[in-house]
Amino acid sequence: MEDYVTLLSKPQFYITHNHWTYPMRTLKWDPLFDPEEETSIAIAWISFPSLPPNFFGKEAIFSMAAAVGKPLQVGKL
Repeated sequence: MEDYVTLLSKPQFYITHNHWTYPMRTLKWDPLFDPEEETSIAIAWISFPSLPPNFFGKEAIFSMAAAVGKPLQVGKL
């Protein structure tokens, strides 16, 4: 899961081969993928400043983050 989040959270990678640099993006698999069409899926970092301590549990944070989309992981600062 950590690798999944890491790969999808980076907007672009660059691969260098024979003095040429190629951009590469990782996307979540979709059987209807069309390389000519921009994806509508994006990863976002959601911050909850001043969150009361009683909401620090994973279930509570995932519940709040679900209002925006599907939560993947709880991060630490």
